[in-house]
Amino acid sequence: MNLEKFINDTNLFSKTELDKLLYLTYFYQSTANINSFSIKEVLSWFAAAHFAAPNTTRLKRNLTSSRNFVKQSGDNFKIHAKALQRLKNELSTILQNSEISDNGTILPPELYDCGSTFIKNISQQINISYENKAYDGCAVLMRRLLEVLLILSYQYLKIDQVIKDNDNNYFLLEKIVNNAKSNSILKLSRKAKSSIDVFRELGNFSAHSIFYSCKKSYIEQVIPDFRLTIEELLYKSSLKK
Repeated sequence: MNLEKFINDTNLFSKTELDKLLYLTYFYQSTANINSFSIKEVLSWFAAAHFAAPNTTRLKRNLTSSRNFVKQSGDNFKIHAKALQRLKNELSTILQNSEISDNGTILPPELYDCGSTFIKNISQQINISYENKAYDGCAVLMRRLLEVLLILSYQYLKIDQVIKDNDNNYFLLEKIVNNAKSNSILKLSRKAKSSIDVFRELGNFSAHSIFYSCKKSYIEQVIPDFRLTIEELLYKSSLKK
């Protein structure tokens, strides 16, 4: 099941902000094996669903006081076990055919079939978002895949400490990208160096700009470079050999 169908089948537009998040969390947990989330991920989920971006301070306060969520380390949260069971009972029929399928418009299956279910699910969601005209959601997911693969590449090369702060948290993507463009161990190609900021900004605009709406042409013109960059990072992270 894709996100658009899930939203329609659960009548998500009519629910409160916190209930929207509860259902979206269950959707991503069921389809992408995401068991916990950060406030930053919430913003990308709401953007992909075309919901208004929540006020992060208010959202964090409401999450902390809600019985449906449990606070994890840092600013991460997960669904409470009782709420999770309730959602399973309620949505079992809706999600019984939850296998994601796509037409490989942006990332072809032969590229993302690398043995990682997580990478496969994100790649399929990128394709599905684009194919179903959810261009803001597509841009946010493209940015997310870029960030994930950059971090995995740094981890594989055992140089991830250079993109962490004093508390051992990873830098925001902008700072990671700046390092990646000049890192002599990562050794990005010239094309990747010239493209990664484009993908980052495209996702940023869709996630954070109030009056911005991503268009098909914005994504269409970067597909070849995005595909090449993702393939390069799949090899650098050793997910493809």
